[in-house]
Amino acid sequence: MSPVEREGERLLLLNLLRRWVRISVIWEERLAALPDVRAYVEWQARSGIQVRTSAQVPVPLSVVDNTTAVVGSFADGGSAGRDREENTTVSDCPETVSMLHYLFLGLWDEAKPFSVSVHPSLEKGHAQEVLRMLANGSTDEQIAHRLVVSKRTVSRTVARLLDEMNARSRFEAGAIAARRGYLVATKRAF
Repeated sequence: MSPVEREGERLLLLNLLRRWVRISVIWEERLAALPDVRAYVEWQARSGIQVRTSAQVPVPLSVVDNTTAVVGSFADGGSAGRDREENTTVSDCPETVSMLHYLFLGLWDEAKPFSVSVHPSLEKGHAQEVLRMLANGSTDEQIAHRLVVSKRTVSRTVARLLDEMNARSRFEAGAIAARRGYLVATKRAF
């Protein structure tokens, strides 16, 4: 997959995630180990896509809303342009879609979960706490008071987090962080 195609897919996936569509992906282990592919797989996992890896994935396939199946027959990401389109089949036949969904679920059960560390920006400063408070609907003033920092620091942190998470609102950033598992419970002594 070329960088341009990967960026197009990334935008499509972000659009689906913003609509709270659940996405599950299985990557072949040897492909997921390639540096540029691994970075993309990590982005998928951090974006809230459920990612697993398997020693072998027999055929690239997508099942959309249990009504449409897309099957590709190209190897290792395939060739570019028209050849790729000629090697891709789209079906809305209920029996075919059901069979491919069943195949995917079998592969999913055998695949290993792909683990990725917490988003790098959440390791810096108060970002995780800011996200937790955003999810609770706190204002910049409330967050600043709680963390004993300036309102401007909170505003800059919120703007950076919104951008990094591709969120359109403060609440959406908090909700996305919760969905991705960034807001793990922490013990505090008061």
